[in-house]
Amino acid sequence: MSYRPPVPGSSLGSYQQPGNSNRYVSPGKVRDGRKKGIPWLLGCGLLLMGFVFGVAGVLILAMLIFGTPVSNQSFPNRQPVPGVPDLSATLSESYLNAATVREIKANPYTIAGIFSLKDINIRVLPGQQFEINAKLGNNLVDFDVTVTESASVVNNKIVLRAIGEPKVGKGNLPISTNQVVQAINDSLIEPQLNRSAATIKVNDRLLTLIDLETQRGLLIVRYNAK
Repeated sequence: MSYRPPVPGSSLGSYQQPGNSNRYVSPGKVRDGRKKGIPWLLGCGLLLMGFVFGVAGVLILAMLIFGTPVSNQSFPNRQPVPGVPDLSATLSESYLNAATVREIKANPYTIAGIFSLKDINIRVLPGQQFEINAKLGNNLVDFDVTVTESASVVNNKIVLRAIGEPKVGKGNLPISTNQVVQAINDSLIEPQLNRSAATIKVNDRLLTLIDLETQRGLLIVRYNAK
C-alpha cells in the first residue's frame, strides 16, 4: 500500500467550492456567497429623508400656485432720498384746459377794466414750456393773444414767464400785450396750475412740489413728503 502526502497549503477534510478554485469551506460551515444588503437603520433614514423632501416639495408647489400668506406687518417708512421724488403725477393738457374754462365760467375775469377774458386754451410743449391762446374783448371788439411761456418751480409754486413778445391776431390792443399776459398769468393760469398741482395730500401726508417736466400734451410734477 502506497501513501500520498497532502498538498501543501491544504487541510484534511476540506473540500473545494464548486466554481471557484481559490475558495474553500471547512467542514460544518456554509459560506454565504450573497452580497450584504443595506442595513435596516440606513434604509429607514433614507425613507425618512425622502418623506421630508416630498413634504417640502408639496409646500413649495402650493406656495407657487396659491401665493404666500399675507403678512399683517406694515412696511417700514421709506426715508426720502435726496434728489429722488417721493411721488410723481401727470396732468394732461385736456385736464388743465377743462379746469381753466370752468374757472372762467364760474368767475368772469376782466383785464384793465375794459376787456373780458372770453376763452383760453393751454398747450403743453416740451422743454418746460406752455403756449397760451387767449380771447379777450368787449361789446365792440375781440382780440386773440398768443404767448409762449416758460414754467419753473419757485418756492414750491409753479411760475410762468413770457418768452419774447406776445402776438396779437388782428388789430392793436389799447394796452400793452405784456400787461395783458401778466394779468392773465397772475389772476388765472398760475393760480389754476398751483391749485391742481402745487400741494397735494396722500394718506394724510402733505406732499410739496419740488420739480416739473413737460412733454407734448403732458405736465409731469414731482413731490416730496414733508
